[in-house]
Amino acid sequence: MREAISAHHRAGKPILAECGGLMSCVEQLVDGEGTGHTMMGLLPGTAKMAGKLTALGLQSLHTQSGELRGHTYHHSLLDTSMQPLARTRKLAVWVGGDEEIFERCNPVLDAIGDKPYYVGPIGSGTVAKLAHNCIGYIIQTGMAEVFTMGVKAGVDPLALWLAVRQGAQGRRGVFERLPDHFLIGEYDPPDFALRGARKDIDLAVQVGREFDVPMRLASISLQEMIEGVNRGWGDRD
Repeated sequence: MREAISAHHRAGKPILAECGGLMSCVEQLVDGEGTGHTMMGLLPGTAKMAGKLTALGLQSLHTQSGELRGHTYHHSLLDTSMQPLARTRKLAVWVGGDEEIFERCNPVLDAIGDKPYYVGPIGSGTVAKLAHNCIGYIIQTGMAEVFTMGVKAGVDPLALWLAVRQGAQGRRGVFERLPDHFLIGEYDPPDFALRGARKDIDLAVQVGREFDVPMRLASISLQEMIEGVNRGWGDRD
């Protein structure tokens, strides 16, 4: 197979290689132990196993034969003198203003972002951006708080991350559950009752207190849940 691929390359024929296939095309692969392995040498450079998550994302490249798509390396790095032709193009573009102008300019916006979106009248795009960024920073702060609690309680950081990724919250995006109940204003029957959620976060705050971890956001969330239960919403989503 190695000779067949090399002959195909010498003949100037195209090769579509992704992930491990692309690794086999470079000059050298360095494994997780730091040992180098000679590869086919069709491309200059060295692929290195990183031992941890380095990136997530997709790339696309428009060619005369159509669009090529592939994913980035997840747990490795490529050191090469070649310049990439494709980037992730994962840029959100939120627009407020005249919708007719947005539609006219959409092809330009589509060239720099994967999903240009018309939000509403002028100013709406800015509000959407602020809401998005604010949510992101609150989530980051909450994750730092909770992961600190988990690590101080004796769980390895990577093991904790992998475990959380397998849970209901880790498998679904932050916004994916909103249409189920919140956006439509229907909280019965619940996917998970408020009473049970209050119990879980109360226990997490107690663990944080035991290991001297300030749980500010968790404590605020707990107080909100206690108020909801006191209002009679304990059996609702």
